[in-house]
Amino acid sequence: MSNGANDGMAQVVVTLFQVIFSALFPLIAISLCAVSYILAHGFHLPQFALWAALAGWIVAYARIHLWAMLALIAFVIAAVPLALIGFREYAARTSGVIGMWVSAAIYAGGTVWLASVWPPSVYPVIQGYVFAFLLFVSWGGAFEAAIGTAKIIAQNRPQPGPEVVMAQKAHGDAQVAGEDEAISLLGSKK
Repeated sequence: MSNGANDGMAQVVVTLFQVIFSALFPLIAISLCAVSYILAHGFHLPQFALWAALAGWIVAYARIHLWAMLALIAFVIAAVPLALIGFREYAARTSGVIGMWVSAAIYAGGTVWLASVWPPSVYPVIQGYVFAFLLFVSWGGAFEAAIGTAKIIAQNRPQPGPEVVMAQKAHGDAQVAGEDEAISLLGSKK
């Protein structure tokens, strides 16, 4: 292999580790299982059933073993606060988010194309693993792009100026105690 191919493979491995060890991963994993279930059972696409089957196996195992049930509950409960932490610390650049949306669309389009030309009866076991990986990459990319988009929107939200406070006060929706407090708050932000 050439040095460029090694660099490309190293970048793929680094990106995979960044997704797996990010604060967003628990929520990505939970939602990935739900998407897999919807594709496999709602749209009758058995190629995408591996993540749903894995989630079903984990839930069945957790019903029998108390420690597994407690671990699963902790994992699900921790997913939302971890996602909020991941959202707060997410560094979003507009060009990076656009690139994530484009790559997620390309992966999803390639996955749909592959599903249309590879019938489920040909190598079904290998097909399950291939589509599980493609679904993970597509869904992870779309999820990261959605978080990045939300972060950019949150960062670019206009800060209320004096005219906004006056409009809120005129309509009675000011969330401050009074006019003096609103003016002092606005003066401290400058």
